[in-house]
Amino acid sequence: MTPIESKEQINRWINFLHNLLDNKTVSRIGLLKHWYNQGLDDEIFQINETKKISINEITQEYLLNLEEDVLYEFLPAFNF
Repeated sequence: MTPIESKEQINRWINFLHNLLDNKTVSRIGLLKHWYNQGLDDEIFQINETKKISINEITQEYLLNLEEDVLYEFLPAFNF
C-alpha cells in the first residue's frame, strides 16, 4: 500500500467514526486493537485500560498509534 492509499484509508475510518456519532443514534463507539494468536472463540485476553476520547481528538496519527489491548471509547464532542 502506498502512503497516499494508507492516508486515504485512515481518512475513511475517521469519516466513518464521525458519521456514526454525528447521526445521534449512536452514543459511543468502541475500538480494540488485539493481535490474536488463536481463534476468536478460543483466545482469552484482558483489556488493560479503557480510554474515553472525544471524536474531535481523532487524527490519523492517533489511529495509527492505538495501544494493544486498550479499549478506546470514542464519544461525541458534546459529551466533553
